[in-house]
Amino acid sequence: MLKNSFFRCKLDGSTSLTMKNRLSSSPRAESRGAVLQFFSILLSEAQRIYDYGLEKVTKENKLIVRVPSSDRYVHESNNFQIEIRSFRPANAQPFNEFKMIDKRPTVCPEVVVVVDQNADGTLDEVLKGTLSLEKAQARYSEAIENGLSKGELVKVDDAILVKVKIKQ
Repeated sequence: MLKNSFFRCKLDGSTSLTMKNRLSSSPRAESRGAVLQFFSILLSEAQRIYDYGLEKVTKENKLIVRVPSSDRYVHESNNFQIEIRSFRPANAQPFNEFKMIDKRPTVCPEVVVVVDQNADGTLDEVLKGTLSLEKAQARYSEAIENGLSKGELVKVDDAILVKVKIKQ
């Protein structure tokens, strides 16, 4: 039986995720020629795997939810909570995550998550949900206009990002 199994993940700048899985029976097995597996999957598939893991730990009551307040812009629009989160990796272009949560009273409200890989105002891929990219783009453009007019989003070079909030 394998005692140690872990994954290392790397985003390659596109919409795929490369994962390295080291399977071994001891922590030093890598130096002795452990089995390595490399594979790439679409980010939407990685999102499904992530959601499955969250569902399992939620059912086991082992999930701690942390919601960072900085680098995110939130507003309500037509029964939806709209959120834009900006990520600024050290060695890559910034990108935005656009999230829509249906606020109408339902048992399982739909959550839509879409990524803007270059933070340029154009959505690239639906990671979660059933909304088409075109309809999501219309809502994203509306949210960007609203955020820019309120001063909560800023244009930096060719990127549209959530304005960084300075903690007092």
